[in-house]
Amino acid sequence: MTVKPHIVHVLGTLGTGGAQRIVLEMITSPVLQAYRHSIVCAIARQGEFLESYHANHIPVYLCPFRWPASTVIPSYRVNRWLRNHLTFTFPWRFARLLRELEADLVHTQLTAQMYLQARAVARHADLPWIWTLHGLYRSRGEDVSQWPRTVNLVRNTPAAAITAVSRAALEEVLVSGQLPPQKARVIPNGIDISKFDSSIPRDPEWRVRWAIPHDALLFGTAGRLIEVKRHDIFLEAAARLIQASECPSAHFAIAGDGHLRHQLEEHVRRLGIESSFHLLGYQSDMRRFMRELDVFVLPSDSEGFSNVLLEACAMRLPCIATAVGGVPEVLSDNAGI
Repeated sequence: MTVKPHIVHVLGTLGTGGAQRIVLEMITSPVLQAYRHSIVCAIARQGEFLESYHANHIPVYLCPFRWPASTVIPSYRVNRWLRNHLTFTFPWRFARLLRELEADLVHTQLTAQMYLQARAVARHADLPWIWTLHGLYRSRGEDVSQWPRTVNLVRNTPAAAITAVSRAALEEVLVSGQLPPQKARVIPNGIDISKFDSSIPRDPEWRVRWAIPHDALLFGTAGRLIEVKRHDIFLEAAARLIQASECPSAHFAIAGDGHLRHQLEEHVRRLGIESSFHLLGYQSDMRRFMRELDVFVLPSDSEGFSNVLLEACAMRLPCIATAVGGVPEVLSDNAGI
């Protein structure tokens, strides 16, 4: 029996996020069934997508950047010190796991501790590897101090390359050093448009459940409730539209969850728009959510190449978005505002 080549994909966690969903859809697609796939989490082996990976029989392993908590030492102080100061051991621990898994290729979707990841794969495991950038990290103030050394390692490793989901995302990493064309390229995110049918009828019970009138003009957005998604801008815009009485039937909805939920709920109360603004929480069926919208809004401060914007376009929704990152590459001149 022929053994399929084994691709190991690196993620931080399996929490709700674009990279987690993209990887799941990619490795379960018919195109990649000629390969075996495994996931290695470098932060925590947990999150909303864990069950989905298990349901698709995709093994999930943990190799944390920090010294593993499973290494029990009686002293709490010594344990804490080890966990915080032995991150440098990650390349050896990760390379050992890759050998145990008999990996043939490593595809990392995670930018944290990138040089340690690169050393593990290129130097210690001696495997081909690809680093894919999903977002704009410099503009979000994230630590990119390891990027110049990583780019240099890519340049000097024959079987290594960088891909990015948009031109804007690739330009961020090329600030750290130029690469030959075969070493760096843009591969935009994609979605299966056959799964997004704008002609299917709306569910009359959906709006009833969320106390949204059936004849309301519904503006909506989707994404984790975190700072960079700027849901506060969406709230402020909603309040202005409501107060101006230009669109009395307008309602507004956010699909998603995150640590800013309580803060946004308080913001809604402070603006006095509780009857027209709906925080729906995590929605597992985005197609159903999109079908109920009349207008899609993306107010983010930073986007690599927004999958949810692609889905809104596939559902033939009018789109309003901030011109950041890869958004102009999606909307161009005639696909939204």
